[in-house]
Amino acid sequence: MIKFVLSVIVFISLALLFFLNVYFPAPYGQSLSFIAVTIGVVKILESFFTSNERDRSAYHGDWTLILTSVLYFVSCAIAILEYYFISKEINIYFFICGSVLIIVSAILRRWSIKSLGDQWAIHAVGPSKIISENHLVHHGPYRIVRHPIYVSYILDLLGFSLVFNALYTIIFIIAVNIPSYIVRARFEEETSKKKFGSEYDAYRSKTYSMLPFINTRK
Repeated sequence: MIKFVLSVIVFISLALLFFLNVYFPAPYGQSLSFIAVTIGVVKILESFFTSNERDRSAYHGDWTLILTSVLYFVSCAIAILEYYFISKEINIYFFICGSVLIIVSAILRRWSIKSLGDQWAIHAVGPSKIISENHLVHHGPYRIVRHPIYVSYILDLLGFSLVFNALYTIIFIIAVNIPSYIVRARFEEETSKKKFGSEYDAYRSKTYSMLPFINTRK
């Protein structure tokens, strides 16, 4: 199922970019399309092909993975459509800020994955979760927040929207994408609670879910 969803997302993305560039050309449209495709390829490879799981492409009841992945694609698609049909121009200041956010998100995600080591898994639940024995990770960015990778995805989306000068899309990200990652974080924490028990409760009491200025230590 994961392979099917990814295939559909890739096909729709490429078809959308081709259609827009042919029938609704915009300044820097092709360059921005190249940026979008590059970010998409890196995101898919990083998320779905580096995971240390027995069967990372199988679906094991982790519906929040499908939800957040589809909504990530939807937000990017909305940003692209907003650029081609509404803004139709690049704001250099937004472009620079967006690029910085995308770079910061990539660094944070790489740091988080490195901190997880062989614990890194794309699924929040399921028999494919981890090949090696589990242990609670609380170093690196996990010393402060419990879900730094989800924070990086949110920064990705905000940066992508700014690069495309798609300010209305940011409203969608705040209203839809961020709540979806909060739902996924809580879904994952239920699994961690069952697995680590009181050790996880102690860790949870000392850290924030995502960002200190957004989420409380609950």
